[in-house]
Formats: sequence, structure tokens, C-alpha cells
Amino acid sequence: MGWREVGTRLKRFYGGNRLTIWILTGAVLGVVLGVVLRVSREEPYTEREAMYVGVLGEIFLQMLKVVALPLMVGCLVCAFATLDRRISGKV
Repeated sequence: MGWREVGTRLKRFYGGNRLTIWILTGAVLGVVLGVVLRVSREEPYTEREAMYVGVLGEIFLQMLKVVALPLMVGCLVCAFATLDRRISGKV
């Protein structure tokens, strides 16, 4: 197997799994950043510093909640649209 074939396989793999690769990369970078931030300080964080991180966490969770409901409703509508008329009448 030559380098050209390896490159072709990697391009094909990346093209089909781009979202998965980005999600895993983000998770790994988040863990590394968390470990670095924890190890970099000898004294514990103050309440004010913890509050700043808490605000960012709350904003992130609220954004997830805003996205989750429309996704679920859209999935339900798609599921009902693909059902047979007799089956969807029973549901």
C-alpha cells in the first residue's frame, strides 16, 4: 500500500466522518484544557472565578435546551410523515 492509497483512504474516511471527528476532537481538547487549568494553580479558585465559569456553563445548558425541543418536534413530524396512513391513525 503506497502513500497515495493511504491518502485516498484518509480523505474518504474524513469525508464520511467529519462531524464525529470534530466532536471527538472538541471533547479531547476540553478534557486537556480542564486538566491544564486544574493543575496550573496551586490555590483553589475564588468564588468569583467559579462564578464566571458557572455563568458560561449555564449559558451552554440553556442553548442546548433551546436546540433540543425543536429537534425532537422535527423528528416526530418526520416520523409521522413517513408512517402509513392506517398506522398513523392508530397512534
